[in-house]
Amino acid sequence: MVTRSKTGFKSMGFWYTSFSTTVTVESVEVTGSEASVRFKELTEEYQASTANGPTSVPSSYSLPQIARFRASGDGGWQLDSITPTVHEGILPMSIVDR
Repeated sequence: MVTRSKTGFKSMGFWYTSFSTTVTVESVEVTGSEASVRFKELTEEYQASTANGPTSVPSSYSLPQIARFRASGDGGWQLDSITPTVHEGILPMSIVDR
């Protein structure tokens, strides 16, 4: 699906030139061998097009998410999942590599 979206975006004459992402941790809960981290991702994406070249104005999105971890045998934590806390369609196109 990601490859198809990337190909479609580029076939329309657009591509991403750079990204900037800031992650803000809102809370951490630890219960036994499981931990949940609520955080907000703010991403700015710079694009270019064949018609206009690169833009100096980014598009952006803010996405609240939960990362879930499980305790590992060596005393550390292993990431189990990351899920958005709001479900308003598909994830932003920033998941598509340049």
